[in-house]
Amino acid sequence: MENSFNILKASSHPAMENSFNILKASSHPAARITGPPVKILLVGDPSCRNGDLVNMFLRTKESTVHKRMFAKVYVHQMPDKNVTLFVFDVIDDDYFQQRDHIFYGDTVVLFCYDADDPITLRNLLHFWIPKFWFQTVAGVPCILVESGKKLDERNCDVLAAELMSKERSEILKLYRFDTVIECSVDDPKSIDCLFNTAVRIALNTYYVI
Repeated sequence: MENSFNILKASSHPAMENSFNILKASSHPAARITGPPVKILLVGDPSCRNGDLVNMFLRTKESTVHKRMFAKVYVHQMPDKNVTLFVFDVIDDDYFQQRDHIFYGDTVVLFCYDADDPITLRNLLHFWIPKFWFQTVAGVPCILVESGKKLDERNCDVLAAELMSKERSEILKLYRFDTVIECSVDDPKSIDCLFNTAVRIALNTYYVI
């Protein structure tokens, strides 16, 4: 039942329509690309280095900053289609207060914390996640992201329950997450895995494919 509730036609989702309209009206190169838009929102403390995650993912890709939407835009190639990614990085509370409208129409949200900084996880539990839950619509897929400087031999697709702290366990009990992913800003493959997983979850949620 939950999956049926989450699967929406692109044409019936306001965020999709708005994204398409903005692309068509702009001079951005992505306006010439057809395909579903995916809005990825990264949430967490600045010390989580979310900006580094985005830059690492776009390291070999042509992207630009969409000034009207305050997002990095990139055309992502899927096996059977092109997907236009709008990547937003909510860096602090001041940014949130000024641009709380960006929380509307998200297709996937990445809640990030630093594996080496317990405060970032605590802030997710007590600040970022509660604030987001009051801003979003039901059914938006969410991913809990543990990032750090060293990945060792961890697999970014493994839940790794043994690494959960008390706060992390509480987060997973209180809120619905589609998956938990571990990655490292120093490991390009884990970053690619993170964003590819986010795109796949978004497409499976909002589009009948």
